[in-house]
Amino acid sequence: MKFLKTLFQIVVAIVFILFGLHYYLSNHTIKTVAEVKCQTNPTTFIQIDEYAPITKLWATSDGNMKVTFDNGTKAYFPDIEMLGEGNQKVALILNEQKWQRYVFGSKKLYYDGVDYDCVNG
Repeated sequence: MKFLKTLFQIVVAIVFILFGLHYYLSNHTIKTVAEVKCQTNPTTFIQIDEYAPITKLWATSDGNMKVTFDNGTKAYFPDIEMLGEGNQKVALILNEQKWQRYVFGSKKLYYDGVDYDCVNG
């Protein structure tokens, strides 16, 4: 009987650990670091998400970028590399020819060799 009680306690502990891990990974692994409106033609609304360091265990990217054009069209870029810190932070958009980078300090989007000013959206 003592064996069953111990086994039950171990199973309950594992279930609690799994629920806690699931909660953490669901709610604390992605952080929105920029939501801006850029003066491109057409106007673009950009959201850049940065992944928590723990995601390096299963992800190869530092984040992603979601773009919504003012005509309703959407684009998604799953491969972002984050460089620097604070105002020196840059989001490099990988595996794209025209979409190049977003610079956080100056709030500039670089697209097809041209820089566009952005404002908080």
